[in-house]
Amino acid sequence: MYWSPIVDEIAYSCEQLQLIIEGVGVLRPPLEVVDALQAELDERRRREAVADLKRAGITSTDPHFEQRMSIRDADMRASLPWRHQDLAIEAHRQVRHALSRDVNDLIALCVEPILPMGERVVRRYMEEVSTTV
Repeated sequence: MYWSPIVDEIAYSCEQLQLIIEGVGVLRPPLEVVDALQAELDERRRREAVADLKRAGITSTDPHFEQRMSIRDADMRASLPWRHQDLAIEAHRQVRHALSRDVNDLIALCVEPILPMGERVVRRYMEEVSTTV
């Protein structure tokens, strides 16, 4: 058929437009940054807990060392400033999740009408072709 290359061109243009809009996804804030901050804070807290246990005369050879570490870690997590740091990191994580959802919503709102728009253009083209032939 004669109109097939034109319809293919319209479909290609719609596809390219969709790819461009989906490129907005680069605006999603990476969550790895927050995970790295949390891991760093957890490691600092662990080192301090080990130091606290060593000062109390408890070494890693103690059969209950890991249990005591868990208890000390829980105590530290509940105390200031550790608690504030955990809360700040969690707030940062939630903000990044919210921004990511907003970007996803923006992309969905922009991409959703592309297929119907292409279909309308093809339909209009077909109407024009049929009236001129």
